[in-house]
Amino acid sequence: MATLKTTYRKDYTKSDGTVPIVVRVTHKAKVRYISTPFSIQPAMFDDKSGRVKPKHPSANKMNLALAAIMQRYYEKLIELSMAVENMEIEEVVAYLKRMNASDVSFTAHMQSRIDFFRKRDRMSYAEMHERAVKKLRQYAGKEDIPFSSIGVSFLKGFEEWLEDQGQGVNSRRICLNCIRTTYLHAIDNDIISADRNPFRKFKIRQEKHRPRPLTKEQFDTLREKAKGEPRMERAVDLFMLSFYLIGINFKDMLLLKKEDLVNGRIEYDRAKTKRHYSVLVEPEAMELIKKYEGEKYLLHYMESKKKTSKDASRADIHHDVISNVNKCLKDLHGGPISTYSARYSWATFAAQLDIPRDTIALALGHGLNTMTDLYIDYDIAKADRANRAVIDYINS
Repeated sequence: MATLKTTYRKDYTKSDGTVPIVVRVTHKAKVRYISTPFSIQPAMFDDKSGRVKPKHPSANKMNLALAAIMQRYYEKLIELSMAVENMEIEEVVAYLKRMNASDVSFTAHMQSRIDFFRKRDRMSYAEMHERAVKKLRQYAGKEDIPFSSIGVSFLKGFEEWLEDQGQGVNSRRICLNCIRTTYLHAIDNDIISADRNPFRKFKIRQEKHRPRPLTKEQFDTLREKAKGEPRMERAVDLFMLSFYLIGINFKDMLLLKKEDLVNGRIEYDRAKTKRHYSVLVEPEAMELIKKYEGEKYLLHYMESKKKTSKDASRADIHHDVISNVNKCLKDLHGGPISTYSARYSWATFAAQLDIPRDTIALALGHGLNTMTDLYIDYDIAKADRANRAVIDYINS
């Protein structure tokens, strides 16, 4: 009779020191392994009991998920009954994987991917996947969602639900892409079979549009309309601060810490690309920073939102702030506009002022960190002068 046990593979230690948790199948004195979605530090796993040790922060969730996997495998072995004695171990493993793969927890596997991204400091990916799994659980109305539940009709219903929640086409696309990449990772790692992939028939829509820069008059109108309306004024102030900082990405701006302001310059690494930026803080920008100053963060939004919603993650907070700013900007402007418009507008004004293309590219961070850049000593003062010229133009 085949026997099963949860264990880990020492011979597959990853670069971060974790090892994969597997199900060991023993049959006719031969051993084979079936993957699970989990990896762990060896010291955190009790190999005798086949359980994650209680001191691990996710011990309960992981043990429940592993117990559910083992239960399904045992049920399939019982179905085989005496027939298993006439099967080779490869046939037993193939049967278990083929019959059980679709019932493996999708949410557990997605959580393992989130942990993977965090350990490698790929915070943007981790936060996108966290938002996606949170929305998925809200839609399904339960914490644990098996792969077998996520079919074409499920995805269509989920997409419609996201739209009803006010999510735009591209926001829905990001969320669905996270689900898709998690699904494909499970297929590539033999956790589920490829024939269960619903994304062969379900196509993710996206909306392509060219961002429109604002005119000088539209900037004036935005600021004038926002006066006397605190919520609108805050949104426009954040928009202007992004503009004054050469179109800094809103997420990066909200996550700036006090220590990122050094000798009058903001020094930071772009969250998405890890590229380093250095921006001189002009008086107009400093005035807004002081207006919305935080305790540890440069701006108070991450701290004040956390106080009012203690369960909110960092990703939830900056996502909500950006969504609110976009809504306010659209209400004021009455046309296509978003937080990204600050960056596009800055570049447009710089071009109108005949600032050289190379200087504009330098200021925006385009083309940096390439092989050619290793031999070029960029003059950051050119970007500073360009920004001063653009600010003077917009405020003249």
